[in-house]
Amino acid sequence: MLIRPLPFLLFGACGWPNYANLPADDVIDAADDPAAAASDAIAWRRLPSEREVLKGDTGDNSDPRQVQVEVLGSLGGIEVAGELDGAGWNASFKPIEYDDGSGCTGSLSTGRTGDWAGDLDFVVVEVAAEASDPVMCARVVQPVAELGWELVVYPLNECGLPLPPLQQDGEVVGLDLGRESGGWQIPVTAGARYGVLLAGYDPGPNAGDETKTFTYHVGVSVIIGDEGREICPALPAEISR
Repeated sequence: MLIRPLPFLLFGACGWPNYANLPADDVIDAADDPAAAASDAIAWRRLPSEREVLKGDTGDNSDPRQVQVEVLGSLGGIEVAGELDGAGWNASFKPIEYDDGSGCTGSLSTGRTGDWAGDLDFVVVEVAAEASDPVMCARVVQPVAELGWELVVYPLNECGLPLPPLQQDGEVVGLDLGRESGGWQIPVTAGARYGVLLAGYDPGPNAGDETKTFTYHVGVSVIIGDEGREICPALPAEISR
């Protein structure tokens, strides 16, 4: 993706409600983590299993059409606990192409040669039409320091299939991330629908096996834009641990 924000902002390349939206008596102590305070302002929906994002009892959340749409207004968020069954990159693979049979198509291509060789997990959100100056924040927290993962955001077409991923400064948002936590922020369009895809590209040298299962928490929230001065919220899972 990579937005590589300054260290202070990496926790939240996203933002929380800016100070103009806070009550006059709401003051953050200098010793407090602003990302944790930002999380308190978000109305989170927390799902304890990635199976709960599916529209039915069967299916696969590697296909955004099979994932329930979470409508997020300003200061709304969803956090999902899940597992990546394998992580890796294969330069000989071709990115997944979708075709619903009626001429509506989509692709997971990010413009690179090859494709992910492990699990792909989507969270699908719709930004509420009434959201004010919406900025989307997305964040991953997971316990394996050496795991390389990517968090790519695709606008979805009328069939629910991925359009080319969002870019910032000419780069696809969400590529080449990793470590125990990270994320990004990007302005989005009110009323639009997006698929946020988590995939692992490198299990790390000590994983032992590319098919290893990696646990994670992924969160997506919508905050109020403040010309890049926003602070993205921490996930509830990392605050409570």
